[in-house]
Formats: sequence, C-alpha cells, structure tokens
Amino acid sequence: MEDYRDFYRQLGITDDQSLQTLSDHTTLVHHKKGEYIIRAGEPMEYVFFHLNGITKGLVLDENGEEQVIGFSKEVGDACIGAGGIGELIQNDVQCLTEVDSLRLSVTALAEVIQNDRTVAAIYENLMRVDYDLRFNMQVVLAKMSGEEKYEWFLENYSYLS
Repeated sequence: MEDYRDFYRQLGITDDQSLQTLSDHTTLVHHKKGEYIIRAGEPMEYVFFHLNGITKGLVLDENGEEQVIGFSKEVGDACIGAGGIGELIQNDVQCLTEVDSLRLSVTALAEVIQNDRTVAAIYENLMRVDYDLRFNMQVVLAKMSGEEKYEWFLENYSYLS
C-alpha cells in the first residue's frame, strides 16, 4: 500500500492519526484524455487531487449545450465537484489531457473532519478557494464570445497547442 502522508502534510495536516487515515483511503488513479472523473447527478464518493494534467468543469445549459465553468491544472488542485459530502454532484469534470490524481474517499474524509478541526478548516478553505476560482472564471468567460474564450484558453494553456 502506498503512503500518501507527505502529500497531506503539504496541505497542512499534522495529526498522525488523520494523516494515516487519509493515506489509507487514498489511491493513485490514471485517467485517460476525454474521461469523466466526476459526473453530474452522481453522489460525491471521492475527492481528487491533481498530480498532473488538465481537467475542465462543465455543466449543460437548458439547451443541452456544454458550458465550461473552470479548469484545473495545478498540482494539489482539489477536484471536488459542485455539491457537498453526501450530496449529488451538480457538474461534470472531464480530462482534457491524461491526468494522474490521488483519489480520496469522502467517507474517510468526513470521518477525519469530525475528529480533526485542522482538517475541517483545510477542507473548508479548499472548498472556498475552489468556489472563488470557479466563480471568477465563470464571470470572465461569460462575458466572452466563443472566439474570445478560445483565445483565452490558448493564452492560459499555450503548452497544449
């Protein structure tokens, strides 16, 4: 079994029991380009942490058209999906490249959150940062035409072209 305690230490978790529980419920996952990591309407079972690659968050509008709500590409980015622990996910997350991630069981996370206030605060901060990033990106993208969105994407993800 792999040991992921160092990864969680980098997030600011210090309690040995919390580190062990999180590590024990984490697996390394490789996702193929085009694969959906998270699907709307499904219960949240996992939180994914990026190690490499790029994903996009998306929703379908009332016409069934895809609306991009954000991108993740940084090591350690939490891929949570809109919704809380025990709730149905409100958006899809799809791989734009091959992606490696750490997959953490939300059941284990919820258990640790109950017992470790530091982990609860870190999770709340990850959710807040994720929300702020997605909201700000949505505002920017909503004001652009399709061509402007494409140019914005090329500028921000130039290494993909």
